Amino acid sequence: MDIRSDLAGGSPVHPTKATKSPVVFGPSIYDVPLLPYEKQLIETIGITEEEYQLFAAEVRRRGRLRPAEYEHIPEIFCAVDPKTIGITILINLAISLTLTGVTYLLTPKPKEPAAFSRKELGGETGASRFTPSRGFETLAELGEYASPIPLLFGLYREGYGGGMLATPKLIWSRMFSHGTLQRAKLLYVVGEQGVDGLNGIEPPELEGIFLGNNALDPIFEDAFAFYWKKHSGDPGNRRVRDTNLFYGTRDEASSGDPDNAINGEVFYAPTNNKIGAVGQFCHAYTPANSTQFGVFEPIANGTSYRPNYRIVSITDEGHTGVTKRGITRTRIKFAGLSFNNSDNLDGKELLQKVRKKGQAGAGRNYSPRMGIIRLNRYSGGETITSSEETSANELKKVVNVREKDEIVFIISATKIDEDLYAAKEARESVSDLNSTVQALQLAADDAMQVGEQFAIAGTVWKVIRRRKDRFEPDSNENQRIDLKCVSTEESHLKRIGIVSEDKVVEPTQGFIGDSFPDGPEASIGEGFFPITRIATATVRNNRPAVVTEIGLKSTVFQKLNGLCAFNSLPTPDELNNLDKENVNVTTGTITANIMRSTVFRVYVRNAGDNNSSFALIPLFFVIRGSRPVAQYNFIRFALEPGQEAQELEFKFAQFPGAELRSFSDNEIFIDLSHSVSQQSAGMEFRTVPVSGIGSLTVGFSGKDIAKGSIETNKEFMRAPEVTAGSGVTSYPDSVQRQNNRPARVAGTNAKAVQRINANISNQGADENHGGRSGAFTHALIGDASNFNFPSRITVVSKEFVEDNPLRWITLRWTYERVELSANHFARKHNGAKYNWREVSIDVIGSSGNFRQGEGIKVRRGAQSTEDLSGNHDAYPPSNPFRNNPDAPNGYQVIRWSGVVLTVTQTEDVEAVSGREQGYLYEVFGDATASGLSVGSTKDAGRTFTDGNKVLDVRLTSTVRSDSSDVRGKGIVWSAPKVLVKQNTVTTLNWELGDTFEHLETVSSNNPYRTDAYSKVGLLYKVGNVIQTINPTKFKSDQIFALQTQYSDISHYRNFVDKSNAGQPEHEVVYVNEVQENETLPPMNDLVLAGLSLKATRNFTRLDQLRVWLGKGLRVERLHPRKIAAYGDSDESGPSNLFTDLIYYMMTNQMGGAGALLGMTSDDPVLINKQDLIDTSKFLETQKLFFNGPIVERTNLRQFIASVAPFFLCNFVIADGKFSLKPALPTYENGNFNDGPVAIEQLFTAGNILEDTLEIEYLSAEERRPFKAVVRYREERKNKLPQERTVVVRNKKNDEYLDKGLELLPHEQFDLTQFCTSKNHAVQVGKYFLALRRLITHTISFSTTVDGLAIQAGSYIRVITESSPYSSANSGTVSSTGVVTSVTELVDGMYDVDYYKGGEDDVQTDKMKITNGTVSATEFYGAVFAIRTSTVSQNVYVIEQLTFSQEGTVDIVASEHPCDDERRSLLVAAMLNADEVSIE
Repeated sequence: MDIRSDLAGGSPVHPTKATKSPVVFGPSIYDVPLLPYEKQLIETIGITEEEYQLFAAEVRRRGRLRPAEYEHIPEIFCAVDPKTIGITILINLAISLTLTGVTYLLTPKPKEPAAFSRKELGGETGASRFTPSRGFETLAELGEYASPIPLLFGLYREGYGGGMLATPKLIWSRMFSHGTLQRAKLLYVVGEQGVDGLNGIEPPELEGIFLGNNALDPIFEDAFAFYWKKHSGDPGNRRVRDTNLFYGTRDEASSGDPDNAINGEVFYAPTNNKIGAVGQFCHAYTPANSTQFGVFEPIANGTSYRPNYRIVSITDEGHTGVTKRGITRTRIKFAGLSFNNSDNLDGKELLQKVRKKGQAGAGRNYSPRMGIIRLNRYSGGETITSSEETSANELKKVVNVREKDEIVFIISATKIDEDLYAAKEARESVSDLNSTVQALQLAADDAMQVGEQFAIAGTVWKVIRRRKDRFEPDSNENQRIDLKCVSTEESHLKRIGIVSEDKVVEPTQGFIGDSFPDGPEASIGEGFFPITRIATATVRNNRPAVVTEIGLKSTVFQKLNGLCAFNSLPTPDELNNLDKENVNVTTGTITANIMRSTVFRVYVRNAGDNNSSFALIPLFFVIRGSRPVAQYNFIRFALEPGQEAQELEFKFAQFPGAELRSFSDNEIFIDLSHSVSQQSAGMEFRTVPVSGIGSLTVGFSGKDIAKGSIETNKEFMRAPEVTAGSGVTSYPDSVQRQNNRPARVAGTNAKAVQRINANISNQGADENHGGRSGAFTHALIGDASNFNFPSRITVVSKEFVEDNPLRWITLRWTYERVELSANHFARKHNGAKYNWREVSIDVIGSSGNFRQGEGIKVRRGAQSTEDLSGNHDAYPPSNPFRNNPDAPNGYQVIRWSGVVLTVTQTEDVEAVSGREQGYLYEVFGDATASGLSVGSTKDAGRTFTDGNKVLDVRLTSTVRSDSSDVRGKGIVWSAPKVLVKQNTVTTLNWELGDTFEHLETVSSNNPYRTDAYSKVGLLYKVGNVIQTINPTKFKSDQIFALQTQYSDISHYRNFVDKSNAGQPEHEVVYVNEVQENETLPPMNDLVLAGLSLKATRNFTRLDQLRVWLGKGLRVERLHPRKIAAYGDSDESGPSNLFTDLIYYMMTNQMGGAGALLGMTSDDPVLINKQDLIDTSKFLETQKLFFNGPIVERTNLRQFIASVAPFFLCNFVIADGKFSLKPALPTYENGNFNDGPVAIEQLFTAGNILEDTLEIEYLSAEERRPFKAVVRYREERKNKLPQERTVVVRNKKNDEYLDKGLELLPHEQFDLTQFCTSKNHAVQVGKYFLALRRLITHTISFSTTVDGLAIQAGSYIRVITESSPYSSANSGTVSSTGVVTSVTELVDGMYDVDYYKGGEDDVQTDKMKITNGTVSATEFYGAVFAIRTSTVSQNVYVIEQLTFSQEGTVDIVASEHPCDDERRSLLVAAMLNADEVSIE
């Protein structure tokens, strides 16, 4: 008999639980149509069709699938000791569950997704190609706070593959500016280090380190430094240090990480207390909006326009009088007159004088035909023009402005008369001048639309009216544009310039004037208040910070486009001689990039306070450049020492060239164009007062420069002479704190204590006559009966341990008042009514040399531990617990008493505390005892020496509160500010960047004294030295333009392209925010990576760091054959077995859920470790490996349950423990068991509760054939992984091929998280195909506890019996006993169900037929159905066992199909290589 019998046929039997009443039927019975012969039977017996339907339904119910009776059960023996059943069964059933049941696995998966002598003057062509500067377009984002630490699990083995690409999480970032490039410094958490404290994950190979898709290249090793810390288990060495450098270079200025290490630390950031502070949090980000700043797109405010200057030779030879007159007009057009032609010379006289002067002037100034001509005051209605109250020759006027004032800007429709340079037959055209001016006018008109805002010397104006919609140059009608002042806040002088309408905008003589030596004012200069667009950058802290570093990207230059080479021009006398010698001179030109300088200022206010105005930081910054490439600079802003972190908002605004004119040439600015370092050694510092903020210390990499050095360009001078600048240094005026000294010492702090239930006193441990605790607390706190004290009180004390001045602990004691009993001696004899009862004892701080379990004695009285003076008095008589008259003689007086504490928890720290506050204690004394309130300051004088260099200084510190004060006082000193006294003691030989230590010997009464440091102090650095600077000067007797470096518009317009012509020149590109940590952040048991990276051609984006790892975290290895499974014999190490991962995740206290579950690897109380060991052999034998990171927060049970099926396993809870078992029968060595399945228990009608057996057949959709599309990762050593897909199809579904493959659906299985081999993917595909093809149903039933010895994952056999109803086996018995049936019935005895019309029940009995009749009268007038039985034997695997409310056990099991010899058909499918095809 086929063991699978009729269950494999999928008969849709869904029995209902019926009561005794036959009327309890399912509603579907009325839907069954009657056959003709059934209707004949109904007529024969005389019952209704409804009664027949009820009869047939009841027979079906009674014939449903049910446990077989004993006579059908073969002999099966279960190897269970009967003695142990009663003991173990309740434990086994405590919880037993397969979390990866077949029902879940069979759910369809997602579908797949489809002839004269000539002299040529020298010219110049500058470089057209420049070494590019490099910056980062994007910055990496920090990992989210409290996000899980990745678990990197896997092991690469040759021949088997494996490994993974890990994406470390960024936890610290800082950007740097180095002039021509940017650099990023990034610190990452790679993942948990695993079980070995001093081992971890081995570093990746250089070829396996990627930023985005680009690998770090050893050819460019000077562009990066890569650090790897494979473990942080050493308490004194938890952070990334210089010794952790694995690839790239460091220490040198040209290396990948040029930063100097501080005591080995390489990831540090400045604070307001120290420049090089270790352990401080730093976050770099790119601001998104309002990042550009500058003045740009200038519009001339009467600024004179000059055509490109050139030499016009006037020779005698080859010219007639007419042509000479024409040449003369040409010279005048370009060079103007070099004399005052008050006599109106013309003709020959003019020719001779022009020739004789030899172009001595700077040229003729033409009008741009536009400018500001009028100011209308808002207050008082006053109108101001340039000609009022001045001489008639005035061209311009400077006026003060206020908000709401209005100005009138005119664009004139007039032109230069075409006959301006006409004389008889000679004519020099001016159409080129008119067309140039007209183009500039149209551009200005297009820009100045209503609502647009513009800047004039820092004041901001808005266009409010326009006379015409569009300026038409040929209409003879001027354009008038009115602007209103909306802000003067950023203007230095709050002044603008007005030009004369009739002398500048519409000059009657056709031009403004000629510039020549000693001549009258004849031009509107380049720096005279042009109108510009303006952009200001605002940067706001994302979080409170003590230091904010802001990185700038600037492109500043001027390009000369064929401009006259003024340097090579002949002198006027030389030109005159050349004319006489009939030598025609050809003017040289220059095409080159030259120096431009821009100045900006920074404003600040508290973030979010939009009602307050920005306060100016009183410093001027200059950025200079002469190349069309970006340069990178930075500015650091630090709060005052001791000041709490603040969220600030910074505003950057360019200082317009028009306002720079008012400064003297000796005014000192800060030139940022020298940013080669962002570390302290290459920086200068200025401490300045800022309204509303306090003092800010501004740090930068640059130098002082005088305004006179950023004014002119020698390219606009004839034969310039250079006078070199000079500088004289004087006193240092800025001294910065670098970091604490000496180098930190690691230690172990006490973190928690607990009182031992014993008090101590001078009476001895064995004598307890009361009062010891009361006397101690009375001395520690005070009199409990004094109700001036609260009912619950907290006090802090510092206790010395074992009379050692270098070992101490600070404790916070919390006590509550309790009433003494009436017979207590202190109440009865001494008047005390209350005492103190301990609530808690907390550790505030300690010296760094404690061990867990150590005992600490805390005493008061004659042996008090609160100080080491030795002069302690015994308890005074006022202590009511001191004297007990009821005690025996000799024990009545307590002189001292105390408690014994034990250290229950310690903490390894990288730095024992005491260096900073210990130093400040020596300098300023005890902050608590000073009597100063928080915020008050104290001064102390010191003399610092370094060789022959001396500094006489005043140190100033502020009292501040600090909850982390290890003394528990909470009042400490801030880091000191340093004021250098400029006197005869201070020497003048200090240089910028000099460093020196100042150490103080730790005194015996210093409360911060420990055995770690005998001297404490600070390392200081000279941040600035006062200098007197004389600027570099250019001297020439012929200067063609002034203020050319910082002016925003040029006389020569298109021949001089300034970098602000079309857009702002500056941009804020990064912000570093530094927050101060009170203690070093813990980095326990982590794998860390660090990267210092310069921006290069290959790396312009800070994409996600990714590293290819062949070995993951270290775990306990469960496989018994270590070398075969892991390649070495180590008990712990990297692994790729899923069982090892589960064990780590469920037992490890740090990286897993061990702490939550109360488990360790030594005590895995909730894990069946032996099952995991056995399953590890299966996984290794079948080559089913896990290689991949776990990076997301996940439910552990859900994660294991969802992944287990892809390793052909079930995650089960059995015997009250978690376990992982193969989902198919296996041998002990891990191979599939192709023999008979071992049955652990047999179930029949004898042990299945009546009416509880139910069967659930899978739906047609769940059994539909499919193609398994399995996705996995192909890992190649040190390469980016590639996703691969393998399609597995069962050949038994080939009939679908004939109908077209599209009829065979695809179902996807995503194994990319952990699967790295094709074999593994194919195995999974075969497994799921076999499940779908072979498994048809699940069953459930209930049983009793007695004799039950199974658990989830057990294989059971269930024997069932069914009596299916068939109308062909029905008939009737007449009232005389005659049998009528569809099928002829031979004589014999039959088991029948029968029903007689009008009765209430269907009866079951044996009916004897003889010669077609029945003699038994109880059958007369009945309809009957003959009962036939079918017995089935099936193998199932237990999915779930649970207790019901009735005390029985409910079992859910899934079919495990076997052949007649009980061999698993699923195993056969897995072993049969020919059963599937692989695409």
